[in-house]
Amino acid sequence: MKLTYLKKITLAICGIMVYAFGVVLIIKADVGLAPWDMFFLSIAGKLGVSYGAVAIPVNVIVLACALLLREKIGLATVIDTILSGVFVDVFTAILKFDTPNSYVLRYAMLIGGMVVMSFAVFLYMSAAIGCGPKDSLMVGVGKRLKKIPVGIARVFIDGTVFIIGFIIDRSLAGIGTAVVAFGFGLIMAAMYALIKFEPKKIAHENIVQSVKNILCTEKKT
Repeated sequence: MKLTYLKKITLAICGIMVYAFGVVLIIKADVGLAPWDMFFLSIAGKLGVSYGAVAIPVNVIVLACALLLREKIGLATVIDTILSGVFVDVFTAILKFDTPNSYVLRYAMLIGGMVVMSFAVFLYMSAAIGCGPKDSLMVGVGKRLKKIPVGIARVFIDGTVFIIGFIIDRSLAGIGTAVVAFGFGLIMAAMYALIKFEPKKIAHENIVQSVKNILCTEKKT
């Protein structure tokens, strides 16, 4: 395998791992979850299984929907689909500390989780080998609903999974849910401005392009 692709895949996996760590920090803060995490954990709680046991099959379904919408899928998209839930389960098992009693510490954890997740997206996007399954679905839906901005499509998708999660287990919602919904993008924008990173300038490869490039490199060696 070409070394640059080994680096890209490693970078993508590291980004997914760091993102999962941020997710667990927000879960541990226990002041409200992001829509998808609320969706996963509400189902996991009812079934008596782990976060990953729900996230992986749901991500596969989301990925399949993105494919049906003929959206480009990258290597990182497939890796994210499989590993994101696994990493959340791993960090949940490792981080044994209890939720702090102090709400100041809880919200500090929440904000810390968003900072960690923002950095994770930077790592992930820098690999330039695809977006996550949820982002791919968002773009696919946005392209089909041409009169609706892509951001609104994401709001509709996130809103739908939030409502389902809330119906299943409303105890997972809280003020932190609104903080994540509005604050994550602001923190991400501030961080990227600070490190001079522009996600829009990254041209992601689809999985076919990546595989062809890897195979061509192997033939030359």
